[in-house]
Amino acid sequence: MREGLFAVKFVRTATLDEVLRATPEDEPTRDIVSACPDFGVWSFDREDIGKIGAQLPSGTMGTVASLLAEWKEWLRSPDPRVVWSNAVHGAFVQLLRQRESFSVLPIVLGPSMQIHDGRHRLFAAFEVLGERGDDSCVELFWDRVR
Repeated sequence: MREGLFAVKFVRTATLDEVLRATPEDEPTRDIVSACPDFGVWSFDREDIGKIGAQLPSGTMGTVASLLAEWKEWLRSPDPRVVWSNAVHGAFVQLLRQRESFSVLPIVLGPSMQIHDGRHRLFAAFEVLGERGDDSCVELFWDRVR
């Protein structure tokens, strides 16, 4: 099934409580998620993930596909945030290489699909799905229901 320019697949409806449990414990994030009327769980392949909008710690904006090289370069930088981010990214890459799934789904918002929560997970998924070269998919929350 094609949803606009994306080959995403609707999996099921998600409750607001379910999505709120996946968000960080900060009020601005919870307020943004709470303002969305509906959420669904969607299955995305590598091409779909690559089209999701992202913002790097440097402020650079683009798609996951267009920013992967810069993201990996940043993970090797002297920025003090890299220690934590590199460990998190590496853990997600390892998880996916073992064919496990995320226990907390990433969240994307809007028709243009911008990452709201889950940058580390989505960059890891884009990287690992590229290594596999198969039709594997990753599930995420999106504020869309069929």
